[in-house]
Amino acid sequence: MVAAKTDTPKGYCSLVAGPVYISEDSIGPLDLGMTMASLKATCRAAYETVVYGEESANPAVAFPFEGLTATAVQHQDSLLPQQAADAWSITGPNGLLFGRLRLSAPWVEFRDAFGPGIVSSAGGVTVMFCAYPRLLFVVDASSDSIAIDEQPGSWNHNLSRIPRLANIKEVDIFPRPMADWSC
Repeated sequence: MVAAKTDTPKGYCSLVAGPVYISEDSIGPLDLGMTMASLKATCRAAYETVVYGEESANPAVAFPFEGLTATAVQHQDSLLPQQAADAWSITGPNGLLFGRLRLSAPWVEFRDAFGPGIVSSAGGVTVMFCAYPRLLFVVDASSDSIAIDEQPGSWNHNLSRIPRLANIKEVDIFPRPMADWSC
């Protein structure tokens, strides 16, 4: 990763105390529909980086906040400053999701607050809540803790098998619901 610029005190995008507000459309002061160039202008502490997938390397811009990093990813060969991000990844505990649930909360609080969803245990534990089809939650739990699908090829709706005290490792936000995730 490229070292962060330190144009703002402590090198953060916001100096507001407390958790960073996260919705489907914003992370703190960042409007997720803005172009990469506009986002970088909003946060002088932002820095370019690369996000590695299973078989890809994607250009990205990381936005550091105290206790949280939001990364805007483009699925391109190089960063296109005049285009918006194709996806966002949020890591760190200092976020407040929809103004009501801290990212540091245990899994059971997410399950109780957001209701039914589907879980995939391919390559880790990832959950999409039916009420929020543009968000994926990567849970710090063993794939072995998830019930095996009764019908191969169908989605697993049993969120209760995820350990109650597991933590959220990452939240991914997409501009539209994923076609291959459906409740």
